[in-house]
Amino acid sequence: MGGRPDRIPILPAYDCARVTAPPPDDELARLRAEVTRLADDLAAERGLRNAVIDHSPDFIVLCDLQGRMKFVNRLAPGVRLADVVGAPMTSFAPPQYTEIINDSIAHTVRTREVSIFESFADAGPGNPRHFINRIAPVLEDGEVTAVILVATDVERLRRAEEEVRERDARLHIIVDAAQMGIWSIDLDHGTANADDRANAIFGRAEGPLPLERALDVIPPEDRTIVLAAIAAARTTGKYGPLQHRVVHPSGAIRWVRTLGQVHRDADGAHRLTGGVVDITEQKHTEVQLAQAQRLDSIGRLAGGVAHDFNNLLTAMYGSVDLARASLPPDSPAIAELADIRACAERGATLTAQLLAFARRQIIEPRVMALSGLVRDIERLLRRVLGEDIELAAVCDAEGRVRVDPHQIERVLVNLAGNARDAMPTGGRLTLEILDVELDEPYATTHTEIVPGRYVMLAVSDTGAGIDPLDLPNIFEPFFTTKSAYDGTGLGLATCYGIVRQAGGYIHAYSELGHGTTFRIYLPRVDAPADPEPRPEPTHEARGSETLLVVEDDPIVRRVTVRRLRRLGYTVLEACSGPEALALADAHDGVIDLLLTDVVMPHMSGRELAERMRAHKPDLRVLFVSGYTADAIVHHGVLDPRIELLAKPFSIAVLHARLRHLLGDRESA
Repeated sequence: MGGRPDRIPILPAYDCARVTAPPPDDELARLRAEVTRLADDLAAERGLRNAVIDHSPDFIVLCDLQGRMKFVNRLAPGVRLADVVGAPMTSFAPPQYTEIINDSIAHTVRTREVSIFESFADAGPGNPRHFINRIAPVLEDGEVTAVILVATDVERLRRAEEEVRERDARLHIIVDAAQMGIWSIDLDHGTANADDRANAIFGRAEGPLPLERALDVIPPEDRTIVLAAIAAARTTGKYGPLQHRVVHPSGAIRWVRTLGQVHRDADGAHRLTGGVVDITEQKHTEVQLAQAQRLDSIGRLAGGVAHDFNNLLTAMYGSVDLARASLPPDSPAIAELADIRACAERGATLTAQLLAFARRQIIEPRVMALSGLVRDIERLLRRVLGEDIELAAVCDAEGRVRVDPHQIERVLVNLAGNARDAMPTGGRLTLEILDVELDEPYATTHTEIVPGRYVMLAVSDTGAGIDPLDLPNIFEPFFTTKSAYDGTGLGLATCYGIVRQAGGYIHAYSELGHGTTFRIYLPRVDAPADPEPRPEPTHEARGSETLLVVEDDPIVRRVTVRRLRRLGYTVLEACSGPEALALADAHDGVIDLLLTDVVMPHMSGRELAERMRAHKPDLRVLFVSGYTADAIVHHGVLDPRIELLAKPFSIAVLHARLRHLLGDRESA
């Protein structure tokens, strides 16, 4: 500013002595275009310079050699450029700086060197102004023709630095709160670096490292995805977000989320910089939720299959019993029937396991101390484990819960059997009972758990452990790591269903070569323990009463009726609730007991019983069912006022239950 504008280059001249005619039209057009281009370039350059000066954060003043202002880049409100041009620069400065300004201008004109001095001003309470001023010469043909004053507001720079520091501090707080690590990759040189937190998350040594070595912590199947994302970032400028695994030197697998962006660093190199967060716990939570949903859907399917299968088994039981009763004791067919009965019983066991997993078993819970149950079952568990496995019980609490003790015994026997198989050369099995409080933070990482007071029953072995890839599937029915001849794959599924039906939770923790621990959490109760139930007596007497049997499955109904008639009962039979009501109305005699299935079309067994009792309040009712989603139970828990016989059942069990009900009636 203040010098002469760049001169337009002199265009080629023509020798008039030799040129007697004007240049051709096309030459004139070219010359005009060249002049226009040069003028446009000059205007653009001047516009760029003016824009830089006008938007500079510094004050810029152009003065002549006498200190009179010719140009300023920033005017105070209400001040016009015409009021400034020609006025002394000192007229806009505090009086104490007049001599300093004049001396600095004189020094710069005389020496052609930049003069520097400080100045201070007060722009109002709490707003001090501190300037660093530079006066530089403007040279034309080697002579000083003007001077330029550039005043830098130090306070503005200080405030800007403070803002940067505050912004950095806030960023660090956010990064720390998010537990985020920072990493970067030099895309031009193929090196990677990270801060301490990122190195800890990745489980790698401090850098910088070659990119190939830095990516060694990522499993090969995930590394391909990461490399593809890095390659895409070279074009798009953005990386991720991406979820992938890393393997720590200890062998632990962690899940991480990475996100980044490409930029140029201070050296001009292309750099991909981003953050990394450990999302292992979140991933585990997602897996737990997906597993719970999957197990629930499988459970509904298993419950439906078991319901239908129980009807078939009931018919098989009855047919075998009837056939065996009609044969002489020395008949060779009895052995064949025994084999059929054994197969039916095996099918009943599988069905019971399916129902346990599906939480469809009928249970009769009572308040009891888990410590007492563990002591009672120790002898049985020692037989299951064998002599080369040590059994230890650590009961630090009474562990009062409301459960079906037979179901919890099944859980312990199943877990002990699995532990024995995991310790073929011997080991140690530990049972531990402890009162615990599961709080909100724990529940956030275990999605199905409700915070509260629980009794923890832990079953730990020192066996081979479970492969981490198998852990998410171990509670699914028919999933097994054993051979086809060593198990059905229903043991842990049964444990899962029993614990969940009891309102509890079961989790597995395992490391290969270091054993497995199953932790069972059951809701803790404060009520006193219930008395032990008395065993139900068997009955040898034949029946003589009239029974109304209602069953929609024709095979089950036919076999049941035949068995009851052979026992001496008078039996009326119906295939539905409406038919049973009509039959009861038409019957002249007494109906001593209603034996009805629960789930039937048109009318449930419970509704049928209520309608018949409306006319005969003292009517005895025995429900039969193989499915606890029926209307007579709540979450698999039987109402103590209701008599229920679970399918499949033998004739002896049915007769004993009938004699119990009808005998009570006779003695009442």
